[in-house]
Amino acid sequence: MGGKVILLIPQLFQCITFVIITWHSLTKVKTMLNNQIMSLADLAALINKSKVTIWRYWKKDRVLPPPILLNGKCLGWKTSVIEQWLDDNQGGA
Repeated sequence: MGGKVILLIPQLFQCITFVIITWHSLTKVKTMLNNQIMSLADLAALINKSKVTIWRYWKKDRVLPPPILLNGKCLGWKTSVIEQWLDDNQGGA
């Protein structure tokens, strides 16, 4: 019996190590996704509204957080900012 316990310890250590590495990897992936930029078209698809409506929500109604200007002409929003906005507004404007 004592020999079996000693043989299982390395396997248990491998399982624990796998869980820790997997959790760490998932945390890194979530951080990367939250730092991604969402385009106007992506945001429109996400909340099932037209691009014109998204533009109005931002420019006229001022209910969307301000976008980031990319390349001097393209707009985008950080995914984490939009997720927070959706949480705060219970799914949209």
